Amino acid sequence: MTAVSNTFSDIAPKIVARALKVLRPRLILPQVANKDYSTGEVKYGDTINVPVPWVSTPSSLTPSNVLPAPTNRTVATVPVVVDQWYHDDFGMTDQDIQKIQKDKTFVPMGLEAVVDGLATKINQSLWEMYYRFHLAVGNSGSDPWTVAYIAAAKKLLNESKAPKTGRVGVMDFTGEAALTQLAAFSEVQKSADPRVITEGEIGRKLGFDWYADDDVPEHTIGSITNTPITSGVTAVGATTLTLECAAGEVVAFKQGDIITFNTDTTRPYSVQADLDIAATNTGTLTISPAISLELADDSSVEFSAGGKGGVFDASATQSLIMHPSCLVFVSRTQVLSEADKMTGAQVFSLSDPLSGITLRLELIREYKQTLWDVDALWGRAVHRPELGVRVLGI
Repeated sequence: MTAVSNTFSDIAPKIVARALKVLRPRLILPQVANKDYSTGEVKYGDTINVPVPWVSTPSSLTPSNVLPAPTNRTVATVPVVVDQWYHDDFGMTDQDIQKIQKDKTFVPMGLEAVVDGLATKINQSLWEMYYRFHLAVGNSGSDPWTVAYIAAAKKLLNESKAPKTGRVGVMDFTGEAALTQLAAFSEVQKSADPRVITEGEIGRKLGFDWYADDDVPEHTIGSITNTPITSGVTAVGATTLTLECAAGEVVAFKQGDIITFNTDTTRPYSVQADLDIAATNTGTLTISPAISLELADDSSVEFSAGGKGGVFDASATQSLIMHPSCLVFVSRTQVLSEADKMTGAQVFSLSDPLSGITLRLELIREYKQTLWDVDALWGRAVHRPELGVRVLGI
């Protein structure tokens, strides 16, 4: 009989591999985000600067024996701070370890619970960034999953010059149920894909790969009483502006509210931080994107009533139709600390190429007991908000 080794170096890769199998189905947004910056090592708190494409302006060319000077270009970047670090631990019996060695499908109950919790935290941390997106379709509180709304989202992405390939839609289970009932999705002769009927899968339809996710957040809308106005002219490029409330006017914005100004209702903006202004007071409003058309003094603010910001008049779920370039997810192998090296910490890391996550397993020996600790370190940022469209739902 062949002896079964129970050394850490032998068992750790198998445990982490089983953990990643549990983790992968729960990580929807990380799988469809931009993971190009998840290679190499990282320490907690490191910042990864992700460049933003610039708009090129070609110039005429005249042949000459004098070489032209190269373009002096400053490339803008979006910082991704790797500051999301979470862990949990579990115990294993000798019997569990033996079963892991002998049974390739066995996942200890404690490991499954720990990894499921980490997966939820990772996925939700990306959904928390929905407030950075200012484009939207749908009508808050109504069913948004119609071919017309999907077409409207596609139009917004086209106008933002999003690449045609790789586009995705991520919705909650209510949205998934609604989509499978649309003729364009469910009727084989129209969708050209029998899996919708036989397996309940949506797959790729109307130019998007579709995913269902039970972590889709719901936004609680703020409120505006009467007609608050801007104080002073707001220049192009500004991301903050002053609002003033007269007697009887009150502002109670919530992060993620989508608003417009009466002097330019075609450009929606997303509120980036909660803001409360009482009557006869002023306050500073932070928005995204930056102001693209100068706002005159005394411009009034209101919730988006249609167009590129959707009908934002009630609390609603916030699904996404997007290109992966809009959202960056960074998860790398952690650099061992000097203390870890000195104490001979038993640590093993493994990266999943599909979800982009790197899990770390550590064996911790305590007094008369052993703990297995699983942790993950990651960062996330909205890189190009114009390449994501919120879908306002029920």
